[in-house]
Amino acid sequence: MQSVTELTELIDVYAGVVGLRRSSSPGVDGGEGDQGIRWEAPYAQLMLWRIQSTGRAQIRAEVEKAQEILDALLISAEKRLSGVVDGYLLLFLGHEPGEDLHSLIRGLELDTNVCRKSFIWPREGDTPEARWQRLWRTTVIGLPESPPPGMMVELPLLKEPCKEIWREISRSGSANAARKLLMECKRW
Repeated sequence: MQSVTELTELIDVYAGVVGLRRSSSPGVDGGEGDQGIRWEAPYAQLMLWRIQSTGRAQIRAEVEKAQEILDALLISAEKRLSGVVDGYLLLFLGHEPGEDLHSLIRGLELDTNVCRKSFIWPREGDTPEARWQRLWRTTVIGLPESPPPGMMVELPLLKEPCKEIWREISRSGSANAARKLLMECKRW
């Protein structure tokens, strides 16, 4: 599986699109500076926090600690800027969690106390965007570019009766085509 380095580089790109720039580590005591990476702009802060535990209670405790750190950073920024600053907490797991953790993760993600929270872990994929697809749940970052319109959807193959309906719509307009088809249906 891919490393947190690939994820942070991806965040650098898509957070940069909306003006979030990587900042100094969150400034926590006890050597946890490497556990959190932060991006900030005048309107928002995003913090990636590496969850190092595997048990339910320990994960919950780590999330609460990360949330407290981000809360302190947000309060400081709001005082400095005299305005509201949104907070986003990305909680990094090194691998996909087992089924036993899904309800905990969902509950923590739905809790919007202090900030929005999203768990993120690598998945199989050919590109960083595919491997880190849970990143796109983070509403503050930019999104990858969409493919050109012609590449997004192919026109369906229509059977002859459907093609005839489209030809009639092209000839006489949708309202007249609908009247004509309705009259034909009444004959059946």
